[in-house]
This record gives sequence, C-alpha cells and structure tokens, in this order.
Amino acid sequence: LETIDQAKDKSAEHWFDHYSSHIQKIGSDTIPLLNKDPCAKHALVRFRGMISNQLNNEYFPKVAQFREVDNIEDSGATAAAMPMRNEDIMQRVPMIVRSEPNQTEWNARMVFNGAQKQIDAVVAKFYCHNKALKICDCIEIFGIWLPAQSQPSSSSSDPAKEHQEIKTDNQENNKSTELCSAVRACNYEQLPKLHVLYYRRIEWENPLVSSLLQSARNDFDAAFKFYHENASSIRASLIKYIAVRYTANDYLMAEYILLNLVSQMVPNKAGIMLGYFPLNIRGQFNNYKLRELYQLLMPYVLNLNLNLDFLNAKRFVPVKNHETDELEIGCLQFRPNTVVVIDTMLLREGELNQIGLQNVEALKELVSGQKVFYDFQFHSLPFEVKSSVVVLSKSKPLPQFATDCVLYAECDDEVADGDGDVDVNGGDDEDDDDEEFSLDQYRTYLSVCSHRVEEFSLSGGDVCKQIEEDFVNLRKQDPNTTEQDLHHRLLMMRLINSSFLGQTNDSDMMNIFRYMQMLETKRKNRNEKYEPQTALPAKTGCGTSIGKNNTAVLNSISEE
Repeated sequence: LETIDQAKDKSAEHWFDHYSSHIQKIGSDTIPLLNKDPCAKHALVRFRGMISNQLNNEYFPKVAQFREVDNIEDSGATAAAMPMRNEDIMQRVPMIVRSEPNQTEWNARMVFNGAQKQIDAVVAKFYCHNKALKICDCIEIFGIWLPAQSQPSSSSSDPAKEHQEIKTDNQENNKSTELCSAVRACNYEQLPKLHVLYYRRIEWENPLVSSLLQSARNDFDAAFKFYHENASSIRASLIKYIAVRYTANDYLMAEYILLNLVSQMVPNKAGIMLGYFPLNIRGQFNNYKLRELYQLLMPYVLNLNLNLDFLNAKRFVPVKNHETDELEIGCLQFRPNTVVVIDTMLLREGELNQIGLQNVEALKELVSGQKVFYDFQFHSLPFEVKSSVVVLSKSKPLPQFATDCVLYAECDDEVADGDGDVDVNGGDDEDDDDEEFSLDQYRTYLSVCSHRVEEFSLSGGDVCKQIEEDFVNLRKQDPNTTEQDLHHRLLMMRLINSSFLGQTNDSDMMNIFRYMQMLETKRKNRNEKYEPQTALPAKTGCGTSIGKNNTAVLNSISEE
C-alpha cells in the first residue's frame, strides 16, 4: 500500500499491468500463498480458488482504493480527507472466491506442498479487467490482504453433525460438502478480504502439466515429446494397470473407463456436446475400487455416493437465501473438468422428500445436458458445466441417470456388492517397481489426451464412406438405430484417436474406425447377455418412492 500511495499513477489498470510483468519476472512462488501460508495484514499475497458468487458492485471514495473504508486511517489518510465529489467516487466488483472443491489428495499435495489449508474462502474485490470472469472460473489472484476482524467460530457449523444420520460409507459425500458448509457458516461480511491487483486464470487443472510447460517455457511440443513418442505404450500399460488392479481383469471395462477419463467437452457453435462421454457401468463389480481409481488418476473428482438419507438431506444446487442475500453453495457447483462419479449401489427402496426429488432432477440435468440450474427461489438460471460423468449401478439405474453408453461388468473374482466393508489397497500413491510407467506419467498422459479431444477431423473419403456404410448396416440390423447412435460412434472414434494422442493420418483413421467397431461389437455382445429380454412394466405409486429395481415413478419428473 505504501508503494501504491507514493506512486503518481494510482489507476487499477496501471497496477494490473505492473504486477503482471513483475510476477512473471520474480515468479509467483516468492509470494505467500494465502491458502496455506500465514500472511501479514496489507501484505502482497496470492490465493488460488474458484469464483462461487458475484456480489453487488461497491462504490467507494478514491482514497479507499485497494483498502476498506474503515482502514483509511491506517494508510495515513483521515476521514475528513475523504472526497465527496461524484467524480471521486469509484466502483469495484466483489466476488466470493473459495478454494477449488473436490481436489484429489495427490493434486492438493502438489499444489500446496502437503501444507494444511489456512483460508478456504475470501471476498476478492476487483477493480478492473473483471468483465470476462464468471461463476466457476478458476483463478489465481494477487492482491492486498486484509484479515477478517472476527473469524467464524469453528463450532458455528459442524458438517459432520449435519450428516450424522448418513451412513459411514458417505464420508466422501461429507468431504464434498464440508467446504460448502464452511462458506455458508459465516456471512460474507465475516470473510477475509483480498483487494485484487492482478489475477490470471488457472489454465490446467493438472499441476503436473503446468510444471512441464513451465520447464519447457510453454513449448507444448517440447514439454510432451515423451508422451507423443510413447503414446501407444503408455495407453496399453494404463489399460493393463486399470484392468489388473481395479476391474478384476475386465479389459473391456478398462478400455471404456480410459475413454471416459480422456473425454472432455469441446467448444462448438452447433450446441452439440462434443467430447462428452457419460458412461454407466452396471452389474457386479467393486464400486469402491472404481471410485478410488478416479481419485488416483484425476485432479478433481466429485464422489456422489447416493442413498436416501443423502438425497433427502440438502440441496445439491446453489440456492439463493433472500433473507441474507447470499448464495448458499451446493455440491454441484464445481470447477470445469471435474469428474462426477454417481454411485447408486447403496440406493434402496424408500421415500424421497421434496429435496430428494429436486436433487434427482438436478442430477438428471447434469447427466443429460451438462447444466446446473441455480435456484433463486422465484426463478432458476442454467449454468453450463464441463465435466465427465460415470454412473455406477447394480442394474438399470434411475431413468434420470440414463447414459447413451452402458457396459455390464465381467469380473474374474468375487467383488463386493456395495454393502460390506472392502479393503481397498489399489489407491496407494506409491509406484510399484514392476510398472513400466509411473502414476504421474499416467496422470500427465490423460491430461494431454484430453487436450487433444478437440483435434479431430474426418477428411479421408474412404473412412467417411465406411462410416456411412456402417451406419446403414446398423439400421438394417436394428430399425431402432438413430442418429444418436451415429453420434456415439463418431464420439468413440474421437476419443480413441485422442487416447493415441491424435497421431493418425487419413490411412490410420481407418484403423481407429475398426478399433471402434471392435469395442462396440464386444460391448453389444456382452450387454445382450445381461439385459432382460422383456421390459418390466412401469411401477405405479404416489410419485415419491424408489422401487426394488432402482426405478422411480416421480410425479414431478417426466418419465423417459
């Protein structure tokens, strides 16, 4: 503050440009990270987080720039010196920025060097260049730190008590909502403040990728040369790793899990969810192992282990509290490229209350449309999300959780049915000596593959002709085949191509096409063995029950 006060140019734009070049020169690691480091009042600090809410604009006298009005005297100014002219009144935009939710242990360990988090949320006050920011954007902000005058008592909210009626298996659900409850526990006035001098987006969710790019001075080809040269070997090794350790030698399941891991929504003008590959795994398999697999490989994972108590407990979507004028955070507010694992293995017959019905509807919108509808009581607003989704179920799940791609498991050994205690050891982060590649190499490979999802085109006439003939043959075999089936097969080709890091030319694309046909044929043949030959009649009821076959008849939700 002293430096800024003594400078001639005090404009926010000037200091934004100044700290942009200054931080690039000295490196951000030299600046204390508020998430984990103790920081002094009015010091230059940084904070990593996700924007969870934008508040009403603040108007303040020019002398209070980069500080609170009640702290003006701390800077040597006096209350009498505060200007009252309209031209001296300025505007800033406060936003609630909280630590990125659903961060996996290995990711947090890399970002925060194993340190315990100190601050979970701040009110970040932006003075310029903030119009491009929106809710759920992930940013690293640099600014002047002002601690909260009265931190909320740790006893003011106990997320564990809020969910004490939920079974022990839902500890991961409590973790997912604990930070949300901590933010709700205090009003925004009680949160510490950060006056933003400069910010930058967190471009990569995987810190391993950011580190490699930084070492290669942002030369993407140089940073990931190893992965392009060894893409096929890493891919084969990872499929074996998944199959042997997590799917009980079900290599077909490992293939589809790999495609789900690399899938990523890509921007397009037609409104089609290109790159989005929700997967439903059904049957007898170890759901604990699969949940752990995603935690082991991906940087951000939201585990929703559904049972009636959890569904009925609290809203999943953010809800506006008009009494406090605050947005109460829900677990479905997450950063882009988060994997959402919806585990329905514990769903039993029972009653859904109004909250439960609303949560089921919210999950339906997420799975089918990649949207989360924020509830403002008198109206709702859709927010587009960018996530991967996998649904785990014993049989056909609730129709609201339906996905285009379904695969029944075929595991070699006995697996838990989701009711008993399971000793899960596959999530150990230590690399085994017999592994050809390390866990960090697998994690980096998956991120690079996801980056390549957008780079897909079909320009060869031969392969396009084969795709057309393939679709015609499918319709001959099954009259119910639709354009959605064609879209699914093209999506499969896109993801397979990405899993080989897109190193295919027109002639190689024919091999990608044949590989897709092989996987889809195996999936179809397997599913036919397990799917019931005749559809069961719909179960009637009051509209708030879940039947024994995990199907629901909900009055407020249209049946599919």
